[in-house]
Amino acid sequence: MPKHNKNDPDHLGTKATSEKRPYADMVEGLPDAVVLFNNKGILYCNEAACRLVGADSLDQILGRPVTDFIAPESRELLLQRLQSLSIGDQILPPHVQLFKRLDGTIVEVEVSSIPIHLNNEQAALSVVRDISKRHATERQILQAEKMAALREIMSGVAHEINNPNTFISFNIPILRNFCKAIQPLLDDHAKSNPGFKVHNLPYTAFLDRLESIFTIMENGCDRITGVVEALRDYVSGQDVSYKEPTSVQRLYEKVMALASKQLERTIREVTISVPDDLPPVVVNADRLVQVIIHLVLNAAHAADKPDSHLELSARYEPEHANMVTLSIVDNGCGIPSENLSKVFELFYTTQKAGSGSGLGLAISKSIVEEHGGQMRIISEVNKGTEVQLTLPIEQEDWG
Repeated sequence: MPKHNKNDPDHLGTKATSEKRPYADMVEGLPDAVVLFNNKGILYCNEAACRLVGADSLDQILGRPVTDFIAPESRELLLQRLQSLSIGDQILPPHVQLFKRLDGTIVEVEVSSIPIHLNNEQAALSVVRDISKRHATERQILQAEKMAALREIMSGVAHEINNPNTFISFNIPILRNFCKAIQPLLDDHAKSNPGFKVHNLPYTAFLDRLESIFTIMENGCDRITGVVEALRDYVSGQDVSYKEPTSVQRLYEKVMALASKQLERTIREVTISVPDDLPPVVVNADRLVQVIIHLVLNAAHAADKPDSHLELSARYEPEHANMVTLSIVDNGCGIPSENLSKVFELFYTTQKAGSGSGLGLAISKSIVEEHGGQMRIISEVNKGTEVQLTLPIEQEDWG
């Protein structure tokens, strides 16, 4: 832990007296960061500030411009607030800024500042509180509330969709039987009238077309049923600790039922490759579907080529005992190597403002680790990205 030189009576920038020492000790003991600075740089900071920026010693902080520790997107706001401090004596109310640590990671902080005069020079004293964990919790609570509302809505929507879909799927076989009942009459008529047409189609072509229409209708009903079931599962609110053996193929099918329309906007081809003898993974299927949906939508956002494609596959790897690796591979824009170490950080996002919260990958990694698995990202700029999810299987399923 970084320590101030307590033999130096002037580490606050003023000649401290023995009476002032207790107040300095109180500032040092505060859990929030305290920073004193002027237009020349940082004059003082307490140990909490060192921890916040990841500094091992005061030498890494003192004398540096305060803007060195502010994320680029927050610097304009900081300059505006410093301008307000310089023309008035009022305390500036708390505001949220993005703080940049020495290792480049970003944390969300709340800053309160007051102007002070130090040795006849204008300066500012700021109290900085790390609120990144609090905001992450708030976002998770908000997400949970949204999911609860979505579950209620989906219950009604599923009922309204299923009723007419059930009516259609129930009556398709009846309609098919009606057609078969009258087909002998049409066959006899066609024999007597070689040029017989139905709806401008030759009779044999009409029969083929009719069967094709029935098949398309049946497939459509099955797809509606599958989408509704997938949505019900997705918002089911199932206990996250509940896990069961689940087919990887089935996981991918649920993902495609929910995300195919979004993928079609930018992805030209999606392939799924899962060995028939692959053992099931022991997971909470709903949670894993959420993770994979996030990953495939990330791939869709990264698509930048006319032949953009996405491959969902899985394999058993003997070197990882009782584990299966799911692989999501795209040929999109890729992630720069300097950013790969940051992608799992809360609030870090490469998407444009308003498009991403920076929570998705961090939460996805947490979900995978809750399952006793691992999440790994391999990427190369302009060539694409592979996300690997290593998940457990039941030991007796694979020798």
